[in-house]
Amino acid sequence: ELSPILESELSIGAVHRGRALTATTISRPAARDSTITVIAEDESGAAFRAVLHYHPFGGSIAIAERRLPCGTGLCIKEPYLQESAQANLAVCCAHPDNVTVGAPTRTESVDLKQLLEEKRFSETL
Repeated sequence: ELSPILESELSIGAVHRGRALTATTISRPAARDSTITVIAEDESGAAFRAVLHYHPFGGSIAIAERRLPCGTGLCIKEPYLQESAQANLAVCCAHPDNVTVGAPTRTESVDLKQLLEEKRFSETL
């Protein structure tokens, strides 16, 4: 059984074995090749970029938007916090079986401009 973990507890460059990050999507997904990127919010309200590599519906933005609308529950098993060359952080998952997608709990997306103005999630973006 996996223990819960929050985004703030993740360490850069580590696979958090035996842990699961539960979150809700707060943006529309972006899809490229077999990778989906979405902004999500964990149970503490912290927003983060989630990058799901090799996902079955990652190659099509239309399918990704249908399967991962705003408000979709995610459970990322054994998450990996990666830092890019531009010093951006992302919670990554490279194995499709390590992501459980739940039903949407809300349908509106967040106004990212407003969030930036409030500086609530500026580090995430």
